[in-house]
Amino acid sequence: MLGTSQLIRQGSKKCRGFHYLSIIQLRTLLFIERSGRCTMKELAQYLGVTAPTASVMINNLELDGLVARQADKIDRRLMHIRISAKGKKKSHEAMEHLKNKLSAMFDRLSIKEQGQFSDLLEKILTSDKQ
Repeated sequence: MLGTSQLIRQGSKKCRGFHYLSIIQLRTLLFIERSGRCTMKELAQYLGVTAPTASVMINNLELDGLVARQADKIDRRLMHIRISAKGKKKSHEAMEHLKNKLSAMFDRLSIKEQGQFSDLLEKILTSDKQ
């Protein structure tokens, strides 16, 4: 039996094959889009990675035309990261594909199994709060 993290990784690999975005790249694009713009430090904190790691990821996304860096007007040392129109389109397509994949997976479960899964997930997610 596969563990939850293994199932998520398997699902993300399948989604990546379709849209060429990893889950971390998708999370990055969605965070930048929600933020409007962000700094490397803000992105690294959100993702829980170091600034150099975030920088490498942004370099790759920038090469693909999905994000752009823009120098701060006041402090030229500070760089802001913005999502491009291509990045928005790609992230929205990937999210739609992911929703369809998840929907197809849940359709294989009976109503009872869906309820059990929902109850277990809620229990897992609320266990941190106790």
